[in-house]
Amino acid sequence: MPELRAAFRTAVRTPALTIAAVTTLALGIGTTLAVAAIVYGVLLRPLPVHDESRLVVAYATRPAMQDFSDPISHPQFLDWKASGVFDDLAVTRSRHFDITGASAAERVDAETVSTNFFDVIGARAALGRLLTSDDADAVDIPAVISDAFWRRQFAADRAVLGRTLRTVDRTFIIVGVMPPAFDRWRGPADVWVPLDRLVEPEVRAGRGYLVFNGIGRLPQDVTRDAAEARLATVQQELGAARGRRRRNPDGVRLVTLRDDIVGATPARIVMMLGAVAGLVWLVVCANVANLLMASVARRRGELSVRAAIGAGRARLMRQLLTETALLAAAGTAGGWFVAHVAVAALSAYAPSGELDMSGVVLDWRVALFGGLLGAATAMLCGLVPAWRASRAAFEAGVAVGRTTADRRLTRATGLLMSGEIAVAMVVLIGAALLAQTLIKLSRVELGFDPGGVYSVPVSLNNERYGAVFTPASRHAEAYQELTDRLRRLRGVERVSLGGPFLRGDDRTSIDFDDGRRLMNGRPADRLVAPRAHMVGADYFQLMHIPVREGRGFTEEEAGSARRVAVVNETMARLHWPGGSPIGRRLNFGTPRGEIDPNGWTEIIGVMADARYGSLDAPMKPELYRPIFQRPYYEALFLIRTSDGRTPQGVMEVLKSFDPTMPVFPIESLEDEIAESTAAVRYSALLLSCLAGFAVLLALVGLYALLANDVAARGRELAIRLAVGAEPALLVRIVLRRATCVLVPGLAVGIVAAWIMGGALESLLFETPPVSATAFGVSGLLIVSGALLAVCRPAHRASRIDPVVLLRAD
Repeated sequence: MPELRAAFRTAVRTPALTIAAVTTLALGIGTTLAVAAIVYGVLLRPLPVHDESRLVVAYATRPAMQDFSDPISHPQFLDWKASGVFDDLAVTRSRHFDITGASAAERVDAETVSTNFFDVIGARAALGRLLTSDDADAVDIPAVISDAFWRRQFAADRAVLGRTLRTVDRTFIIVGVMPPAFDRWRGPADVWVPLDRLVEPEVRAGRGYLVFNGIGRLPQDVTRDAAEARLATVQQELGAARGRRRRNPDGVRLVTLRDDIVGATPARIVMMLGAVAGLVWLVVCANVANLLMASVARRRGELSVRAAIGAGRARLMRQLLTETALLAAAGTAGGWFVAHVAVAALSAYAPSGELDMSGVVLDWRVALFGGLLGAATAMLCGLVPAWRASRAAFEAGVAVGRTTADRRLTRATGLLMSGEIAVAMVVLIGAALLAQTLIKLSRVELGFDPGGVYSVPVSLNNERYGAVFTPASRHAEAYQELTDRLRRLRGVERVSLGGPFLRGDDRTSIDFDDGRRLMNGRPADRLVAPRAHMVGADYFQLMHIPVREGRGFTEEEAGSARRVAVVNETMARLHWPGGSPIGRRLNFGTPRGEIDPNGWTEIIGVMADARYGSLDAPMKPELYRPIFQRPYYEALFLIRTSDGRTPQGVMEVLKSFDPTMPVFPIESLEDEIAESTAAVRYSALLLSCLAGFAVLLALVGLYALLANDVAARGRELAIRLAVGAEPALLVRIVLRRATCVLVPGLAVGIVAAWIMGGALESLLFETPPVSATAFGVSGLLIVSGALLAVCRPAHRASRIDPVVLLRAD
């Protein structure tokens, strides 16, 4: 093909243009391919279920609490299952187990599920079988495990069926292994066990235990909206039958399974990333198109000669498009390599708790998209330059000088350049908004000092230490001995037991000594019900939480029969407004919800508010009780070191104390707190990188545009100087040209950012989507960069020697 051979010769003859265009295209196409892989892997990849379009997750809505994604009770699940709205409805409850009996002790995330769960979602086992209705009454408790757990703990041994897994109080028999794709199921679950065998009867019977998630399959001819409306009616009818009359009755919300698995925040992050990558790709195409326009402007004489000796306009366009297609093909090949690097980097730094990147791979679908993207790039980059150049060649013939066609090319490049600046402005404003949010989050007062504090989860076997909450329990003695041993480690300043980072949202029902009652299961009460934390005597000193009133726990008090508690400032303000809670009493009741006559707890102190949850969440009521008075089989040791470094010898202490104890990694509280801002930091990092790339391309393009403009208008500028114009006038001409490109681009970018600001609103904290600071700083950065890009072309214009230039001409 003669056009392809000519395109190769042109590419070799202009190495600077070729390298610049191919490198720019490789970076742009590679970034776009990487983001496309993430969009498909996170949002579009088929789920490992049958006919996912009919699967929904059923939530209760409680308007009184402003909560529209609330779990349901087990009796509510049974009501909905019998309503006829669903073909079938299953229920799940997430929890974790400390597993032994495999190759190593491990804490795993698990799902307790109704025995029809796998039938409802239409899943199949890769090995063995799934749970059935017969498992509800079987002697042994069956368990289905994930492919990842099977490979991690059993080295993919196909003889795993029938093996046992032990927890602190139960033994499971492995009956099946799920396929690898099922690891993407609603979080990192590794074990599925029958709910009827694991959840206490009183929890399954009580309507106040709102801890279950319903997953249903809709009939073939029923839409989600129709099912939601019908189920809401059923909910109201059932409430009326039980004599419940509410101004704001509980409602129902059905969410597609895909939306529930992905989550709102990850979906917004990925969609934002996809949109920004698309904008950056357009900048890349505009930049390369400008390079090609400048190139064909320099080749005006060559193209005019081709036209003069018989080359038709179609032939010229075909030749120029072939040259662009060759550059796009090379850029796409380089982009595939860039995409591999980008996917690895994006996956490595993705917030694991927010964004599941396990399904992101560069497969044939992404390769096909890459081919289409390369073809689209070739058309976008080459069509306008080829059209304009072929037209200019026929209009100019073999004439020398600036023609009308040249001016059209100049206007076209100016419009493309303004578009680049507009896109760069939008992306840069988005990055500035997230940077503002990160600054605001970094200034949030935690109420405690996490520096140099490390957490170590422990779990004690009930068979070895006795059942918890019974006289036979020896958990308190074990925790005290472990505390003493850890205190003797070198570099350890304080050791205490804590609960907030292990079980940070355990709200509790309480009775006050003035007759008031807060019920965790009652929607209106849950807004002000405190979270209960079981902590050691040194907890407040270790965490550096100041005392506002009264005092904290003492070592003797923490282990005595006298029941005491400490509350935070928010709880004191909410429940004893204008007064002091010191000396007031609370009752946590009996297992049946009655007041325990011998269980009154006295409040002895008020501590400063400490922010344990998300940094952008409102402060909540907190209540602390001594852990040694009611120890659980799980606990969290908190260790503050004198030098801030990770404590050494902790694992050896735990193993020497109890070789059967599961060992978990030591984590820094600073790292755990940083996880709450991981999504914003990740988004800010990506937007900053893409914004930097877009701004750099825009500024390089502006420089190239002005430099080519000065070169193309060299004779005109020389004549101006020859007839008496001052060099400053030529500088103003260049600045005017830059202003005509820059101002429209900034204006369009500001308006577009203003319109699209709401897309980032869910990730912002105390930062309006239309922030004067973000808009001003972004505009200032682009204007400053533009001034730098203008300097050399303006200086070159002022230094033109008319004698030399006109003589050469």
